[in-house]
Amino acid sequence: MASEDLMKWMSRVRTLEGRFNDLRERINFAETNVNNLKRSLKEETNELSKEVRKTEGSLEEIHNLLETVRNELSLRVPKEDFEVIRKYLDYINPVRFVTADQVVEIVDRMMEHKVEKKEEKKGRK
Repeated sequence: MASEDLMKWMSRVRTLEGRFNDLRERINFAETNVNNLKRSLKEETNELSKEVRKTEGSLEEIHNLLETVRNELSLRVPKEDFEVIRKYLDYINPVRFVTADQVVEIVDRMMEHKVEKKEEKKGRK
């Protein structure tokens, strides 16, 4: 009976050792998965940090542009002042002004016309 009990106990010990080895393999597998997951999460965190920094830079640029627009808007002419300027321009009507080139052309034509009249007078005499 003692040898049967010993055999039962040895069989139980081997079974427990097998289960213990199975648990050890599962734990090693779980540790490997956890380590892989940590590595993956760290990479994703680094990528997200880069994207956040890039987004912060973009937001800073947008903020600067909005600040510039705000400053430009504060420098704009009020509508009432614009209306006054428009009335003056309508009164002066700068469209009727001539350019320097146009003045030269008019003077040249007048000089040619004057020369032609002098020649006509000489021809009549």
